[in-house]
Amino acid sequence: MNKLQISEAIKGHRCSELTAEQVQSRLCVEIARAVALAGQSIEVNDLKFAAFELSQEIQRSFRELTLAEIAIAIDSGVKGKFGDYYGINVVSIIKWLNAYQESDIRKLCFTSYRKMLELKALPQQTSKSEAEIYQSNRLYAIEKFDGFLRDGYFDDWGNCTYSFLAEQQILNLTLEDKHRIYELARRRVTANLRESVVKDSTVRHILKQIEMGDGSDIYRVKMQAQKIALRDFFEMLRSQNRHLSEIIKDKIV
Repeated sequence: MNKLQISEAIKGHRCSELTAEQVQSRLCVEIARAVALAGQSIEVNDLKFAAFELSQEIQRSFRELTLAEIAIAIDSGVKGKFGDYYGINVVSIIKWLNAYQESDIRKLCFTSYRKMLELKALPQQTSKSEAEIYQSNRLYAIEKFDGFLRDGYFDDWGNCTYSFLAEQQILNLTLEDKHRIYELARRRVTANLRESVVKDSTVRHILKQIEMGDGSDIYRVKMQAQKIALRDFFEMLRSQNRHLSEIIKDKIV
């Protein structure tokens, strides 16, 4: 059975939402097709009887399947994907429907479909305005500075505070400062990696790249350099008895 085919089939109307006539009409088509595939024949009255009996069973045990899923189940069954069978009859088709409904691939597709419906049902989030983004970043930066004053330590996840202050041209580094801080960061990253180098071949590879200065792991050093620059900036403000909130004011838009 094809996952994409099942995923599409699941999106249709459940048999519980359809009339008995709609279900029986589709069953007549699918049973006739299955009989033809198997190289057999069936009388019209027998076809109608089988469709009626199956529609009753579907309303009892398979009412959450769609007509497209029932078609997949019957097609898979007649092609032997659910094992051997002896003739195409109501009992055989019920076994195929049950095998399809309990199959792992159907359960997986149905779970994905249900999650998609749940996500669609959630209220759509509106994008933040420029002023709201600025205010959020401002408060986050002040929170990190307050933490530094209180604990002597801050955790700038993703270097968000550094990026914000640099973007606002509050944290400006000279070319000389950048070179000095980058070299300090390279030494710190190298030292930290060297402590873990004994058993980890991946760490040894990264360490070699940094020591060679080939730029292959420049991101790791760059992130460390930004942390050092931000800490130096916080240290300067503290030594001057200034607070970050005095520098980054509320933005008026």
